[in-house]
Amino acid sequence: MYWGNAETKFAGTDNLISIIGEGDTVCGVIGEGTSKEIVANWESPFEDSSLGGMFKKVGGAVQKITDMTSLTTLSSVQTWAGNEPYLFDLVMKLYALADPWEEVEGAILALEKMMAPDINMVMPGGRVPQPVQVWIGDHIAAQDCYLKNMSVPMDKERSFEGHMMRADVNLQIGTIKMVTKSDL
Repeated sequence: MYWGNAETKFAGTDNLISIIGEGDTVCGVIGEGTSKEIVANWESPFEDSSLGGMFKKVGGAVQKITDMTSLTTLSSVQTWAGNEPYLFDLVMKLYALADPWEEVEGAILALEKMMAPDINMVMPGGRVPQPVQVWIGDHIAAQDCYLKNMSVPMDKERSFEGHMMRADVNLQIGTIKMVTKSDL
């Protein structure tokens, strides 16, 4: 379902997903395969800090002759190098209950507008796409997000007027920054 006013309040259910952008709100049902990916980056900066790591041939020869390693447990210590922003892989099911244009194609167009920049033809300037909010049910899942990718199958049922009756819209939505404990 599609509403043209971002201030619309939802009598949410847990399987409803809403994308709220600048002036538009698009709502649908969460589809199978919807997920949230959280990645913490850990590295081992001491990996090549042993004698064998700095002088591979000498270290290899010493290990071969003595049957001992120059590695220590410090060589395997992982240090945190930051988290990546969240990435949501969402399947949003859109259904036409009364008006296929408004509830399916209008909703898809509103999502496309949320992804599109507003730039000038010749002179530099304009605006980048504005952040969106992701709601699941009546709880905010993430704010300050961007729409990264959208895929819409074009082979679904159509009304007599030629408008799609339903669509499973696949969206990749990322947070603009990593999420910290204070954000949760």
